[in-house]
Amino acid sequence: MEQTQLPPKLEKQILLAVLKTIDKKPSVPRKLHWRIIDFAIWVAVGFFLFRAFSSTGWFQALFPFAMFGFGMLLMFIYLRAQSIVQWPLIGRYLDRSKMEARVRELEA
Repeated sequence: MEQTQLPPKLEKQILLAVLKTIDKKPSVPRKLHWRIIDFAIWVAVGFFLFRAFSSTGWFQALFPFAMFGFGMLLMFIYLRAQSIVQWPLIGRYLDRSKMEARVRELEA
């Protein structure tokens, strides 16, 4: 498999971000917080559906775009929550010393 080269500046930014994330204490989203977000999302969906099927005009034209954006937001929230939960497992297998050495090499 051929490996593509990243620009040194981008590689350094990525490595520094990973090192910073390794140092953070893992945080687990609070259940109440996510329940409130879920409730707000369902209220918004209900409002959009009610509005879409009870009127005509510009709202119906924008409805598909609003639902697409809404789906993207939901997927972002889901993936973010999954990465927070899975990071402690993945972080253990990263070699910190090699990353720090590469950052020093890029700074030189």
